[in-house]
Amino acid sequence: MKKFFKLHLLIILLFLFTQSLWSQVLNDTQIIHSDHWIYDSLYKLGKETKTLGFYENTMLSVGEIKFYFENIDKDELSEAGKSIYDRIEAFLYSDSNLIPDIPFMEDDSFKLETNLIVNPELYYKSNDQIPWSFRYCYVDNFITLPVVLGISDYFTIGTYPFFGKSNIGQQDSKNISNVPYKEDDIEFNFIKFSYGSTGFYFDNWGINLNINRQGLTIGNTKLGSIFYNKTFETDAYAQLNVYTNCFKYSGDIIQVDYSKYLFLHQIEFIAFKNFKLGVLEGSQLCQPAELRFNIPFMFMHQFAAWEDYSRSTDITPYAEENFCAYFGVLCEWNPIKYTRFYLLYAQNELQTASERNSYIGGLYPDSFGYQAGVDLSIPAIFDGYWNIALEGVYASPYLYIKHTPIASLYREREDNLSSDIIKSWIGFPYGPDCIAGHLSFGYEKPSKWNASLGYNLIVKGENDFAMFDSNPETAKHYIKKKYKNNEEEDFYYDYYPPTAFNLGTKTHEEAQEDALNMLPSGILQYTNQIILNGSYIINNHFKLNGQFIYSIIKNCGHQTDKSENGVELSLSMTYNLF
Repeated sequence: MKKFFKLHLLIILLFLFTQSLWSQVLNDTQIIHSDHWIYDSLYKLGKETKTLGFYENTMLSVGEIKFYFENIDKDELSEAGKSIYDRIEAFLYSDSNLIPDIPFMEDDSFKLETNLIVNPELYYKSNDQIPWSFRYCYVDNFITLPVVLGISDYFTIGTYPFFGKSNIGQQDSKNISNVPYKEDDIEFNFIKFSYGSTGFYFDNWGINLNINRQGLTIGNTKLGSIFYNKTFETDAYAQLNVYTNCFKYSGDIIQVDYSKYLFLHQIEFIAFKNFKLGVLEGSQLCQPAELRFNIPFMFMHQFAAWEDYSRSTDITPYAEENFCAYFGVLCEWNPIKYTRFYLLYAQNELQTASERNSYIGGLYPDSFGYQAGVDLSIPAIFDGYWNIALEGVYASPYLYIKHTPIASLYREREDNLSSDIIKSWIGFPYGPDCIAGHLSFGYEKPSKWNASLGYNLIVKGENDFAMFDSNPETAKHYIKKKYKNNEEEDFYYDYYPPTAFNLGTKTHEEAQEDALNMLPSGILQYTNQIILNGSYIINNHFKLNGQFIYSIIKNCGHQTDKSENGVELSLSMTYNLF
């Protein structure tokens, strides 16, 4: 009996170590991560054929991706486009199931996929005063061991445990690698991508229901989505997608942390195959979750929920302290071949004319942001593409920000090993109070190599995570005082204009001036970056990446006349066992 099990164990191991599995999918309900190459590839094909699909909101199921892919006419593509088409087709329609090949586990319905991904990275920074650029995005972990289980095409569970460095360890100015070499460097939350998914699709429509940890993205942009970006950490989200060729509904229940829930509804339409318009509305609740917020199409704050969770300003200076409304618009247009225009709008506060003219309403800052851009993918020689991108972002000083930190559209968690606090905005990684621009130009040979040269300009005001600092020794906006008729002194945040007025730290005129200011606030930090990056795929298992960034920062750290400059270098090698 022992020899029997040893023999079959050897067969399994030999099979695992000699097959290339990760280049295919398991079934139609498998979820594809936001960073996967297939999303950019679909956009390239869409730009060539002047068509659009609903793939700007990721992560998506394989079935939904197939649904959009099957609408692309291969005959309209260039030679470069046809090579991408063939790669997508091979990825989506090849079976990677292990089970039928294992003698004692033959089962047509049960499917298994696994892998080993090793991704060592090396870093160098010439000036410790310059923050790492990758702090605004996820860095690949050192080792990842994904396991995906499926039942037929209709149910999948997947988990991607990893061994990697924590956010705090990565942001250390002396950091040289993503390999943890100290106990405090290890990321305690070693599973950030884990999901369950079910659904099906037909010729004209499809449906998917999934629950995931984090990584949701709404909008395909260069600097990170202003509405909802993959860098936003959450405990979990459940998502329902119902889609056709010209209409899609998405409903999300997002558990930001143990006491904060965000309910999102999104509807999108495609007209004339090349124009897409989407509207999103959300309600963030810092109370036990409520069923009513799951009703679709209850637009324009039908429940007036901010009234339900407000307290009298005779008791607290905050008023709206447990609720935040959220609204967004997304637009994409492919008017000419090889070109895509896009526009995103996000808003969590906008006063009407009557509110703006009222005594207290005039103290509420309009909180919104725009993101617009154009990207081109032009077929070139050697079956490649010239890629050109231009993007601009405006985030008002109080975008994502409400009366209290808990009501604001951000998340903070404590690192379990180092006890440091890790924070993330729901949308634009650089946060509110910012004007930014991006320009890039490059060449890409799909499935082989790419190189690009880019420029970033980021003008950042002082409104950022520091506003939520609750350490009395370092906080600028956390004060102790007796409020109105309260018997004892207490600590209050005074960063929000109406709250500052209620607390008496600003006069009505000062608070109103602050609310009306729509330019970046305080001492502005100007960051100019020249970025050179590239990658080379050696074979199905090995990929090399490199990046060079030269940064010039004026008023570094929001200190007047403090200028810093320096170089960042990063090199990585990704190895996929399968």
